[in-house]
Formats: sequence, structure tokens, C-alpha cells
Amino acid sequence: MAKDTSLSLNSRRWRLVPVRPAEMAPADDAAFRERLHACLAQLPDYTASIRRLADAVENRETIGISSDYDCDGNCSLALMLRTLRGCGVPDTLLVPHVPNRFTEGYGINDAAVKSMRQRGASLLLTLDNGTLAHRPLAQARAEGIDVIVLDHHPNQAGERLPAEAFIVNANRTDAQAEPALKAMAAVGVSYVVACGLVEELARRGYFTKNKLPEPDMRRTLGLVALATVADVVNVSGWINQYFIQEGLKIIREGGDPLLTRLCEAAQVPSDRLTEEHLAFTLGPMVNAPGRLNRPDDAAWHDAPEAWRLLCAPDASAPEVASGFLRMRSCNEARKQLEASLHREAQSQARELLKNCPGAKVLVVGGAGEVWHPGIVGIVASRLLEEFGLPTVVAAYDPAKQHYKMSARSIRANTPEGQITADIGEAFRHEKSQGRLAHGGGHPFAAGATLESPPAARLQMLEAFRQKLEQRLATQVDRVKAAQRTEVADVIDPGALTPSADLLDQPEIRERALRHWLRGIPRGDVDLRHLASRLCGGIRPAKELSLEGNRTEYAVLDDLIVRDIGDARAHALAALQKAEPDLLREKMLSQRFREAHAAAPFGEGHRPPLYAFPGMIVREVSESGNGRHLLLTVAPLDAPRLTLKAQAFHVSPAMREALQRGSGAKPSPLTLLATLDLSPARRSGRGTPEPLPMLRIEDAAISHAHPVRRQALLGQMLEGYSPPPALTVIPRR
Repeated sequence: MAKDTSLSLNSRRWRLVPVRPAEMAPADDAAFRERLHACLAQLPDYTASIRRLADAVENRETIGISSDYDCDGNCSLALMLRTLRGCGVPDTLLVPHVPNRFTEGYGINDAAVKSMRQRGASLLLTLDNGTLAHRPLAQARAEGIDVIVLDHHPNQAGERLPAEAFIVNANRTDAQAEPALKAMAAVGVSYVVACGLVEELARRGYFTKNKLPEPDMRRTLGLVALATVADVVNVSGWINQYFIQEGLKIIREGGDPLLTRLCEAAQVPSDRLTEEHLAFTLGPMVNAPGRLNRPDDAAWHDAPEAWRLLCAPDASAPEVASGFLRMRSCNEARKQLEASLHREAQSQARELLKNCPGAKVLVVGGAGEVWHPGIVGIVASRLLEEFGLPTVVAAYDPAKQHYKMSARSIRANTPEGQITADIGEAFRHEKSQGRLAHGGGHPFAAGATLESPPAARLQMLEAFRQKLEQRLATQVDRVKAAQRTEVADVIDPGALTPSADLLDQPEIRERALRHWLRGIPRGDVDLRHLASRLCGGIRPAKELSLEGNRTEYAVLDDLIVRDIGDARAHALAALQKAEPDLLREKMLSQRFREAHAAAPFGEGHRPPLYAFPGMIVREVSESGNGRHLLLTVAPLDAPRLTLKAQAFHVSPAMREALQRGSGAKPSPLTLLATLDLSPARRSGRGTPEPLPMLRIEDAAISHAHPVRRQALLGQMLEGYSPPPALTVIPRR
């Protein structure tokens, strides 16, 4: 069967959608706080929580703090400990607790509450958990411990909240919070409460009375930025935009020495840190210890605790540097485990689809060292990207006779809003039917425990897959039918029309002038008359300051700078004739800079994707143990204009097309890519600048002929009309 030309190599359709800008963050800290206070005034339990927390600080109560083991939880705990210490609370009155993923599981638990009470805690904070922890919170209240929950996980309609706690959570069903507030990660909730605490203590005169400097909360924004990006919350709102912009600024300026040490251990330049480093380098490092610290693993049962390092009193202490290095080693071990598990899970998924071609849900699982329960969520995300189906990855523990499962699901943007195959609701339903010991989560990500004796584990896992299939099949079909990859624009590098604005760049103007002067016959042209003609009779020549011994170069430069007559057109035409590839490269760089002006990016505000028709692959090599490709690509119509490109976690069809396209007679492709600027810089005269680079997300078979390839693109890119006439600079 011939390939459907309306589908890409990743079997996706594309839709032309104008870029939706993120909300503008307030210009400064004062404006941010003013706008934030107006939002927080309507948030349930916010005011009561900061007053109770301020009472605990003033009265020197012992405060227990229970957080999550992921990056959001670790950064939330580190931020709160930094703040409380800055308010004069000694470590003897602080009881931090992060549960072990494997022995305790997620969230506050009865044993942790009991331990805190034994240590004298009269107030318990839960960070990034607790919204539905009814039993542990009831136990805490029964033992005389007040509870404040700082969380962002939603309760569902009909799910009551624990009556025993103050719950600061914009996503609770009774909160009338604006979307930007709902999008905060737990670290954002912790930050606004910590700021409220400092303001409340200052209002009471606490810092003056105790001769303490008021904590500078802005210096904790690096932690907020790190966890906000790493927790993959929607960053398009003004609150998260502010957190990331200001947090990156703090880290780049060296305002958080502990995060500077973390960057050093990760071998990331802190002064050039980006949100991409937070997402793909620092975030995974902070997450890694919580994924691997199994008591039965001799190498990592005492994995470094990220929260301790992120709030260490002395950033220069040797144990801090060694701790971050050990954290990096932990992350490297995680990568190796992930690669092994991914191969096993990928093989199972392919076999499942071979035997059940119409499957709507992937469920894969196994036992043994490869099937590490701390890695299943990452691998579920990888399989989701590759196969485009809701995916469950399950690790079986023979001793406990159960599967630990992590799931990821699909979604689509429609004119009516986002739709999903709700895996969290499916897990909750299965739990309510008694088929899961534990289960729940978000529409896109969920976790569960499936109990099974060893002899029946394979049959029970398949029965569970069939139940999910029945529950989600209709939703999957609806999402798949609506799925479109959103494309911001079409860029044809071989047919770019240069803009005269490029001549505002001194380097470009200099090159254009030299080519223009070479084209003016010496002795045949009176430069004064040329200037007069370019003025179009609007200004007399003497106003152009041509008197004296000024050089031809200076006069023409003056004409271009002042944008007089056709001077820019003459200069641009001369440069386009002499160096067309240089102009194309500069135009691409300009587009790349414009695209990144909308940063910071993240979930809900992704870097815009652009379609590049008629591209050929000049070189290709593998990286990341074969998981990624490094490429050199070029427009078919301008083969000397080469661009660097990267493709991460490519599908088999994409890999085959990209590698096959690099032969002696390369086949043209339409590449779908984000625009980036490589750290490598162009050498030569003028100001060095980063090189344009593509991050390839998808591709489609193209055509050598400009008109036909535009027609092919029009078949698969909804909302796009091929131009009636193409302006193509001829191949040389």
C-alpha cells in the first residue's frame, strides 16, 4: 500500500497555527508581588496558613516537613528549609522527611507522622503531596499536630478534601483561581507561601525584635525555576514565566552558589544556562537519587539526598561538591538502566502490536534487574513518543507479588480545547473495581499497583491491558483523529527574499558596499551625480555632505544608513548577486533570534515548529548510544548553505529516511524543526555569532521540483496554501 501523503514519517498530520505568545511576566519584582497578592487573596487557606506558620516561627515550635522524592519535592523542601533558617529557626526545630520511593511510596504516611510527633512536632507541612492524604492527616490531628498542605495536585469532582488541614492548592475543586495560579508547581506554591511568611513576620516586627536580616526571597528563585521546568507544568502563564526568567537570571549571575555548584558538577555553563539545561540536565540529576535509592541496591541504597545538598549551609564545603558529583554518577547509572529497560519494553511493544495490530493501549512489563520500578515512568514517555498510544510500563516485584506501574497518555489540541485519553481516570476506575491496590494520577500521567501471584502475573497483566483497552478505546480514537502537530510557519531557505533591514548590521553593510563599489565603473560615474540620482530629487546633493575628500565608500555608506533613494536596493542587489548563501544564512539567523525572543519555553509554551521544504541530508552520525542523530542538512536549491541539525529519540521510519537521504543522490525531505542557535560560532571577520541549528521533530517525503514540493506540503499541512508563484534563487 502506498504511503498516505497526508501523513508524516511519524504518521502525523500538521496544522498551520499562529504562535500563541506566553503571558508577559511583570517587569520587576514589585509589580510581580502586587499582581500576585491580588490573586492569592482569593486562594482558600492561604492567609490562614501563613499566619499559622508565622505563629510556629515566633513560638519556636518544632515543624515537620514532608515532601516528595522528585525534583519538585526536593526543591520545595530545600526552599522552605532555607526560608525557615533565614527566619532564625534552628535545625533542631526542623524535622524534614522525604519518603523512599520503594519502601514508603508517594506522600505523607502514618509512620512519618508518628516519627515527627515523637520528635515534638506541633506543625506539619506537606509539600507536593497531601491533598488527598486523609488517613495520615487525620492521624496527625488526632496527635495534636496542625497540618498545612502546599500542593498542586488536583482533587476530582466528588473527592472530598481532608478536613484536618489547611490546603493551599489552586487546583482544589472549590478554588476560584486564575489559570496562571493553577499552573504553578509545588515549588511555586511553596515560594508564595514562604514569601507570605516573611512578609507576615516583618509586619509583626519579628526581624527587628530578633535583630535578624529579612531573608531575600528572590535568591531562592533559581530553585523555583529548576523545579517548575523539571515538573513539566504549563509555563505559558505570567507567574511561571516570571519564575523561570528571574530564576535563570539569578543562577547566571551567581546569586545561588549551591546551584552554581550543581551546574559545575553537571558540566553546564551556569552563566549561559537555559531552560533546556534545567529540563534535560539539572532536573534529571536532582530526580536521579529518588529513582535509584532502593535498599536492596548496594550501589545506591544511600544515594545522595538532593534536598540536603540544595540547602547546605556552606556551598564551598567539600562534601557539597562531592555530593553533587555523586548525584551526577547516580544520573549516569539511571541513563544506563533506562537504555536497557527501553530496549526490553520497546521489543515487547512491537511484539504486542504485531500480534494485535489494532491495539489502542500498550501495556508492557517484566521482572528482573532490567525492570527497575524507578525508571518505568521515563520509559513510558519514550514509548508514547514512538508509538503514539497510551502506554503502561510495569515492573514486577516477586517478593511483594505486585507490579509497580507508570503510565503516560496521549492528547490533542482542538479549537474547543485540549482532549485526552484520560489514563488517570481509567486507573481510578480500575481501583474502584478492586482490580488495583493503588491507582490514580493526571489525565496524561498516572501510577498504580497491580497485585498478582508470580504464576499468574503475565495473564493478569494482559487482562488489565484489555480492561484499559475497553475503557480508553473510544477516547484514543477521538484523540488520534484530532491530533495535529502545530506548525508556526513554512521557511524555504532556498527561496528566502532578503530584507533591506539586514543592512542595519555593520558587517553586512560593509560587505554589500564593497560589492557595490566593485560594480561601479571607475571614472565613468560622478559620485555626486549618483548620489543626486539616488535622492530622487528630494534633497540637493550638497546636503549629503559630499564636499571635501570623503571616500566613495563613506558616501555610499552614508546613503544606506540614511536610507536615501535606492541606495539600499543597489547595495542589497550587489550582495545578493555575489554572496546569496551569506544572505540566506543571515536571514535564517534573524528568524532564529525572533523565535527565541518568546523564551522561556516549556510545557504549554513550546518552541515554535517550522516546516523546511526541499531539504537534503549531507551528513549523518549517531550519538547517545545510537538514540540520537547529528546531521548536516542543506536546501536542495542552495546546497552550499549547510545547517547543523539534531534529532532526538527518532522513530524507525524517521531514522531510515534521514540515514537513507544522506547518500550520493539524496532524496529531498520536508523537515519539521524548532530553531536553535548552536554554541559554535562563525569565525572570520566581523562580530562572531552563534550558528543556526535545527532540532528535527518530524519529516515528510518532499519533491525536487519547488512547485511540486509546495503542493505536497499543502496536502498535509492544514491551513496552508502554497504560494501562487515561487521566488527561487537559481542553483549555482
